Amino acid sequence: MNFLITCGPAFEPIDTTRRMTNFSTGRLGVELAAFFARHGHTVHCLRGEGATWRLHPEGVSISQFGTNAELEARLFEISRTEPVDAFFHAAALCDFGVAEVRDAAGDLVPYGKLSSRSEGYRLILKPLPKVIHRLR
Repeated sequence: MNFLITCGPAFEPIDTTRRMTNFSTGRLGVELAAFFARHGHTVHCLRGEGATWRLHPEGVSISQFGTNAELEARLFEISRTEPVDAFFHAAALCDFGVAEVRDAAGDLVPYGKLSSRSEGYRLILKPLPKVIHRLR
């Protein structure tokens, strides 16, 4: 069988240098991948680049993703080019992304690196689409 497994955290950019993310080691997905590979299956694992569990089991193809959108694009790419018999979605994706950033006066801040010398910022978050629902 051909298995596709996601694991580890996604991130969403706040500005050009900062990001918000979830905590996830990626261990569950990598351990699943190792188990199926040991039992003779073909396994492709998509691991969030912030995952701290760095084991690369023998016989497992591992590639990285960053944002929810990057993971979704990779999933659709793989599904068009490789057979997938079973899918395990264990990645910790972001529920929210940054809709806008406002400065202390309430003015909209253009996208770029936020100055750390500012009096503060207000992030307006927006819900992100659920990747799992879009895969059906």
